[in-house]
Amino acid sequence: MSYVLVVDDSEDVRRSLCETLDEHGYVTKVAADGLEALELIVEARPDVILLDLRMPGLDGLGLLEEMRRQGLLPGLRVILLSVEAEERAFVRAFALGAVEYLTKPVDEDVLLATIRGIAVNAG
Repeated sequence: MSYVLVVDDSEDVRRSLCETLDEHGYVTKVAADGLEALELIVEARPDVILLDLRMPGLDGLGLLEEMRRQGLLPGLRVILLSVEAEERAFVRAFALGAVEYLTKPVDEDVLLATIRGIAVNAG
């Protein structure tokens, strides 16, 4: 069973993503910002992180930078989430270790296929 950490400042987005993942057998935890996510990542490494790009405080890029600085990125599969395609931010995120991005609102089938796809490619 895979553990997915959902990091988004929107409670509605977190709830929606977790409901979808829970229905398909994933174990989920949530964080409302990058600092909370960092604590959860250190506590128990997730298999996949769904990471909102734009959040107040420590945003998605800031979290990736901090994870890299602390040596937490190797082996983690990070999927970025954003309302719109932000090419410059995505280029930076991929350079930091993200493996995929999805545009919000995320289609359930696309989300599940993407998670399955990165799990297969990682193994």
